[in-house]
Amino acid sequence: MDYAQTATGTHAIGFWKNSLVRRFFLLSLLVASVPLLVTVFVYDRMTAGLVSDMANERAQQNLSQIRNSLYHYSRQHVHALEAISELPDIPQLFQTSFASFTQSLTQNLIHFDIDRPEMYGALFFDADWQLVNTVPGQSASGYPYWGEGQFDIESLPQTQFGAAMLIGPKPASPGKSAWYLMVLPVQSPQQQGRVSGYLGFQLRLASLTSYLASSPGDDVVLCRGSGEASACFDALGRLVPSPKIRSAELPLFSDWSLVNVSITPPVLERDQERILVLIMAGLVLLLVSAFFYFLVKRVRRRVFPLIDAANAVSEGHWKTTLPISGNDEISLLARAFNRMTSHLDSLLLARGEAERKAVWGEFATGIAHEIRNPLATIKVCVQTLPDSRPEDAELQSLMVGEIDRINQLITDLLEYARPPDPETKAVCLQSIVRRLASLVSPMAKERGITLHVDCDKTRQVFADENQIQQILMNLLINALDASAPGSNIGLRAVEQENTVCLEVSDEGCGMDTHQIATVSQPFYTTKTTGTGLGLSVSHRLAEMNKAALEFYSQPGKGTQVVLRFNRESICEPDYRI
Repeated sequence: MDYAQTATGTHAIGFWKNSLVRRFFLLSLLVASVPLLVTVFVYDRMTAGLVSDMANERAQQNLSQIRNSLYHYSRQHVHALEAISELPDIPQLFQTSFASFTQSLTQNLIHFDIDRPEMYGALFFDADWQLVNTVPGQSASGYPYWGEGQFDIESLPQTQFGAAMLIGPKPASPGKSAWYLMVLPVQSPQQQGRVSGYLGFQLRLASLTSYLASSPGDDVVLCRGSGEASACFDALGRLVPSPKIRSAELPLFSDWSLVNVSITPPVLERDQERILVLIMAGLVLLLVSAFFYFLVKRVRRRVFPLIDAANAVSEGHWKTTLPISGNDEISLLARAFNRMTSHLDSLLLARGEAERKAVWGEFATGIAHEIRNPLATIKVCVQTLPDSRPEDAELQSLMVGEIDRINQLITDLLEYARPPDPETKAVCLQSIVRRLASLVSPMAKERGITLHVDCDKTRQVFADENQIQQILMNLLINALDASAPGSNIGLRAVEQENTVCLEVSDEGCGMDTHQIATVSQPFYTTKTTGTGLGLSVSHRLAEMNKAALEFYSQPGKGTQVVLRFNRESICEPDYRI
């Protein structure tokens, strides 16, 4: 029965009414649109971040240029101080007034070095920081160069700058601009290591802060100290409040630093670009929506025949098949569906077999519990009967033997119904084969049967050793029962490409196809004695140990039983065994 053409117009009408199809379409649209929107948003944020980073980088570069200029400017004054300190008779100026100093060449050189617009003059302090001499410069005015007044530097902060010191700055006051001192200690020529005095330049602070105006668009201030308590000066040397928000900051001399308080980022005209990006995003969403719409329609045409075929199988048409065209995933699914329907009969038979075994197990468990307790009582009663007459003793012995046989049957039933869980470990097959040969050889010799054992290689598998031994013992006992005196029985371990097998073979009467198919069923036996549960229990134990029990036989040609372990159960041999 072919259901490939059963997808009718009813499915097409209910396409958009079908909530699953509608959800699939909306989910596809969401999956396609969200990454695009995220990309647009991230692109916009990254562009804004890039602009901000560029502005910050430019501010840092400007601060670095200003710092280099200030450092070079300060080093020039330090070199001038060092040049003056090396002039002859300079130590006398720390003791004698400049007016009475007679070295005209030294005077000319000092005037030459201080004749600059940014310098008020040169100051000479003794070793105790007492002002001794002053040499007015080009911009000198008022005290200490002439007139009377106070020149207090003890309250001003000091900052080390190489061999020199920065003292100040002194904020502007009425009639006096802001200034600072660049001071160099002068060593005494008579006593090495002793300071004879301090030579300093009084400099206009505005000459230093004028370099702050070299970064157009940025507001840079020069600050001394840290935090809100620091003293800050603008490009004109004026004292300004300490900035609370510092966009960029760069150290200058010790506790002096350059601070950028306003960064003006470049303005980008991006409105048109944003509109273009949004239009492109809308077009992409439209194309994606159309693509997924036609994709859903095509998938629907391929999926609905599968749905109809599955419904047909559920209604009992087990031999339903689908036509196969192409080699895509849906075609592979159709092939798998056809294979499934072709194997349904065997699956149903296997299910019936499993249900039958489950019923037998429950039945066996119930019967065993109901019989075992009264059976033990009967055995005790029989053993306590008087056996004065010989015929009574023989009858009593017969009854006890029959009770033991029934008890063994109950034990077999319980083992079949509830076999213990295997205790898996590495088991050496050679060790099991040798142990079984020692146990079975006396029985075989008593019956005139020859047992051949072949297990030269040491090979290990992960299994329960006792259960594997129980399986092989059942197979060997069946082989002994099926063999005639003078015949042979084989027990060997065979290593194939991907598996390891234990084989038990005999030269007995053999079995036909029907007997092979039913030999593992409970209570099936061809012997006059026995319960018919030995091979059933062995089959279950083999499955629990991830092995397979295979029977190969022909009537009159003997039987070969193979216990085959899968590849996962094989482990490396332990050569110490």
